[in-house]
Amino acid sequence: MKSRCSGNAHGLTSAKCCDMLLCKVGDTELREAFEALCVLRAFDDDRMSPLLGIYHGDPAAWTPEKCAPIRMAMVRTRLTRWAKDRSGYVMDEGVRRILEWLLRESKAELWRQLHSAAYRLYEEWARLPGPAKQCWQDEAAHHAAELENAGVDQVSKGE
Repeated sequence: MKSRCSGNAHGLTSAKCCDMLLCKVGDTELREAFEALCVLRAFDDDRMSPLLGIYHGDPAAWTPEKCAPIRMAMVRTRLTRWAKDRSGYVMDEGVRRILEWLLRESKAELWRQLHSAAYRLYEEWARLPGPAKQCWQDEAAHHAAELENAGVDQVSKGE
């Protein structure tokens, strides 16, 4: 059975599917935030800022304080919610996976840069002592695996 989001006889492409899923999200900046953050399985303002900085090409401009209103707007769409077990906000998993697939297919270099940034962030946090150390190690491993599955070597993750 062919997925509706990969295209079918009715002409529903992945991009159209994403538009349908994000129909509540009219604001361009908000849509871009969903796209930038789709590589993360959970996020908060501190995890958002480096990825939005990469996405917009201006890492210094994206502080956690600047991210907070965007996160709140994402929650208002009801496509994002707090997940205590993930210690962060999570995007609707179906939406997240489709957005990530489309990002990887249409903007592969940006997809790599976002995963690399997430990998570096979690690697740094995993070196810190504390109860979340294992969580950050697991997240770093996830991003490393995504990059390796895409053929990105270990050295490239640091760029």
